Amino acid sequence: MFSVTVRDHMMIAHSFRGEVFGPAQKLHGATYVVDAEFRRPDLDANGIVVDIGLATTTLHEVLGTMNYRNLDEDPTLAGRNTTTEVIARVIFDRLAAAIKAGKLGADAANIEGLRVRLGELRLGENPALAGVKHLNRLEQILARREWSDPDIAEALLFSSSGALVSGCMSNVFLVHGGRLSTPRLDRCGVAGVMREVVGRLAVRHGIEFEQLPLDRERLNAAEEIFLTNALTGIRPVRELEGRAVTPGPVTRQLQQALAPLFLGKETL
Repeated sequence: MFSVTVRDHMMIAHSFRGEVFGPAQKLHGATYVVDAEFRRPDLDANGIVVDIGLATTTLHEVLGTMNYRNLDEDPTLAGRNTTTEVIARVIFDRLAAAIKAGKLGADAANIEGLRVRLGELRLGENPALAGVKHLNRLEQILARREWSDPDIAEALLFSSSGALVSGCMSNVFLVHGGRLSTPRLDRCGVAGVMREVVGRLAVRHGIEFEQLPLDRERLNAAEEIFLTNALTGIRPVRELEGRAVTPGPVTRQLQQALAPLFLGKETL
């Protein structure tokens, strides 16, 4: 058996129906990397599985029917929860129809297998670059393109293993029981200057502070959440996936401690 895989990506918005989906019942965005694998037992007369150019173009056209769209408003998907599995099946069916219609060439009719795989965008883990401020921000750029709502200031990103990492352009801090924590950046992510400043301020003011492996469960349990950036300082998070978050005493204390540094009246 021989196979050829082509890859593309798309960004969509959707919501789910059913209590099992929790916060995902609200409208949210997702970025998918889509792999389409074409399989056949023997190569064709040209010594190939399929014209890779046509396969790439066809996959792009299929994804174009959903890319940058709210799937809740797509009449062809009405009444269906557009889960990852459902979207994979839709892409599969549309690619199969394209093969049958001859869009991948006459010899593509002999393709016996087609597999479609979707994965939501996660930050790749590369310990060699973890914490380093470098110029490759492609993942963050792709993540930022997931939403256009002006009321949403930032998105929190997770790594490929499910660890909370940062925002698209900020570092994130959580407060549990008066204790401050920020994700340990030993596998991916950027250790911003303001992240370091806030950590040192916390220690100076007697706030218990740790860099820890954090996940979605810890994020959802946080009593206070704030973001840091060298240009914006400390920004309290007031809403997370529909849940109200109140800026608390730890956040306020650190904002007050940071103000003189921002104005150049004090140094660390």
